[in-house]
Amino acid sequence: PLPKQELARAISSRRLAPGVIHTAIRDPKGPWRIHVVSVEPGQASSVDVALANDVLPGWEKVSSMAKRHGAVAAINADFATESGRPVHTFAEDGRLMQTPLAPGLNFSVNAQETETRLDRATESVRLVLPDGTEARIGRVNAGLPGPRRLGL
Repeated sequence: PLPKQELARAISSRRLAPGVIHTAIRDPKGPWRIHVVSVEPGQASSVDVALANDVLPGWEKVSSMAKRHGAVAAINADFATESGRPVHTFAEDGRLMQTPLAPGLNFSVNAQETETRLDRATESVRLVLPDGTEARIGRVNAGLPGPRRLGL
């Protein structure tokens, strides 16, 4: 641990918005700068997700996405393929945009934007025809389906 006087110089915090605090940490033992944004759920601020240019696939700078959505802070939250498609499950405001291209953890925000979660996503997508017949959808916006498979 850093001595108290070094620690005091290495950490600074400021309020960005109601319930949102930015903390900057500089570790003088190495060239590390750590930025932490804390959001208190249920306050006037909220946490949300967005796609680059609001489309799949897409590329956009995080700063541009933040500006477009009026965010006070933003992070790049997923890996992407060369085409700009997120690697993991992506859903926004209750709408499944794509099933995962690779297994892994997902960050999610509830519909009220008051709670977050980091966990493995479980999708169950079905097509229901007017006659009541159901078919399981294996993938959504995640490439072409295999033989005898359905994909959206």
